[in-house]
Amino acid sequence: MKALIISGTAFISSLCTFTALADHHSSPMIGGVEVYSCDFEDGKDMDDFMKVAAKWNKFADKNFSKSYEAHLMTHYYFNDRQADAYWVGFTDNHHDMGIIADEWGATGRKLQAEFDAVCPAKSHTEHGWMKVHNNNEDQPLNARLVDFQGCSFKEGASWEILMAADAQMSAFMTKIEQHGRIYRWFPMNGVPSDGPDFLQLTWNDNASDRGEDIVKFVTNGGLELANSLYGNIVMCKDGPTMLHSPLGGKQ
Repeated sequence: MKALIISGTAFISSLCTFTALADHHSSPMIGGVEVYSCDFEDGKDMDDFMKVAAKWNKFADKNFSKSYEAHLMTHYYFNDRQADAYWVGFTDNHHDMGIIADEWGATGRKLQAEFDAVCPAKSHTEHGWMKVHNNNEDQPLNARLVDFQGCSFKEGASWEILMAADAQMSAFMTKIEQHGRIYRWFPMNGVPSDGPDFLQLTWNDNASDRGEDIVKFVTNGGLELANSLYGNIVMCKDGPTMLHSPLGGKQ
């Protein structure tokens, strides 16, 4: 890991300082993400998982006091299937994530046992999310595809330079009418220490939009622009493409 990566509270404090320079929106700049990976028990499958998830959706709406949005992710394009399913939970900030964790621990034990009987967790990781580009924030994420990249900072890179590059890339994507929404996940707890400095995710509501975005990006010079903006800042490697489906939660 490069020197720019720091952990825990210091990481959040540092990142907030730089995001505040680039964006003065009133909404939280650093959101919470938790990811559970699991493998199905013998005799269990996705139908069993979704039955428990439906119960959880009703439970969350009734018992959670803060907004929490859950998604199911499964592999679509991949070369190493590391788990059968991934539960991905989002909150507006890490305080809300902590409140919900306390509420789940106090009242969700019966449902947790049902999840464990179907697809027990093999990992549970924590991340911070940050928006890079999203022209559709007033629309919910529908069920379809999300592309992952693993990225690491190059020597001499800074948050200010990265944010400036993001602003130019976002303007370009708006100009050529890209459908995809881009977010970054920064590792916090439970994540292997030898992994990338952050994950970059591109969300699309359907495969047609994703394909159209690729064609427009390439034909309008997006690859050349990306190299000129980010070539001295980060090195990114393509990862899997996942199917995602909203599971509900607390609005």
